Amino acid sequence: MKIKRQKSSKKIIIFIITITLSLGLFGCKNDKKTEVSAIFDDLMGTSISVKLYDATQEDIDEIERIYSLYSQLTTNFDRNLFDSNSEYYDLENIYTINLNRGIKPVTVRKELFDLIKYAIYLTEQTNGYFNVGVGEAIDIWKKVIESRELYLDPEITEAEYNKIINDIEAVGQVDLSKVILNENDLSVYIEDSNVKLDLGAIAKGYATQLVIDYLESQNITDYMINAGNSNVALGEHPENRAYRIGLTDSLGYYKNGFIGIVSLNNKHVVTSGNYEQFVTYEGVIYHHIISPYDYLPKAYYTSVVLIGDDAGLLDAYSTAVYSMSVDVAIDFLETNELDYILYLQENNQILTNLTEPEFEISEVKTN
Repeated sequence: MKIKRQKSSKKIIIFIITITLSLGLFGCKNDKKTEVSAIFDDLMGTSISVKLYDATQEDIDEIERIYSLYSQLTTNFDRNLFDSNSEYYDLENIYTINLNRGIKPVTVRKELFDLIKYAIYLTEQTNGYFNVGVGEAIDIWKKVIESRELYLDPEITEAEYNKIINDIEAVGQVDLSKVILNENDLSVYIEDSNVKLDLGAIAKGYATQLVIDYLESQNITDYMINAGNSNVALGEHPENRAYRIGLTDSLGYYKNGFIGIVSLNNKHVVTSGNYEQFVTYEGVIYHHIISPYDYLPKAYYTSVVLIGDDAGLLDAYSTAVYSMSVDVAIDFLETNELDYILYLQENNQILTNLTEPEFEISEVKTN
């Protein structure tokens, strides 16, 4: 270990993309290969940027199809994300599965059945730190976070805080064995009302991995996909060098607004952080990533960055790690042979197993 201090509309716009949000990308100018680019607005609950080289509009259309399908299948907020003239209209989804808890099984498309099965499997793989059945507790936190966003003020009152704690304590224990998956008819039935499925911590990464699988099947090797700034997939750089990605420092502790720069090709970069969805109480941050064990957010990290070969797996693992203590997290990540950058809340410390030039840590600001 190396320790260093330091509803739904969508549109497609074809143009050259520059990304300057949570992940800053450097050195992506290309004058040699044909480029096709797009932004899919409001798919998977975010804006997704795609840049392909030596590809076609048909490839862009297939990527849109994948993200659109999984947007409808995995939403737990809406019966339909698309108009009645869409091929994705009225597909059974997580929303309808949860709606029928304790009532009846819901037959779904194989794509959703397989994703739910995989997500439940990952619960065991993460020692329970990743759990898609804690939707009731997630909803409690999301509701208060969204309500404070309306006021443009994250600080909640004592009464709001006490209500959150009371509501959390009323949520029962989640037993994923109560999610009955029937392989014969591809139905999903939730027996226990304490279980509410929420695939938000894996759906986007899972869909992104399917996009990469498609690109590989088409022999498209030069690409960059930014799925909401927290999930970036990189192929080969069109100029035969590494992509350089700036990792945002939301605290402003490091120079230039980045904790550092990673240089990568043919990798996925997934980030979980506490700086986009949160409330505060008495100055303490309460973010949207909760522990499946007590339904409370933990204060170990400002951000967790994982680098590897499978976007869906990394998406789930980054969520799981966010609720692990530092020692447990490092043991888990090194056992699973993953590259990581942990930006700790304590003393703004960075822990990583990457070495230069893969990761260049920024200098600390001076007073």
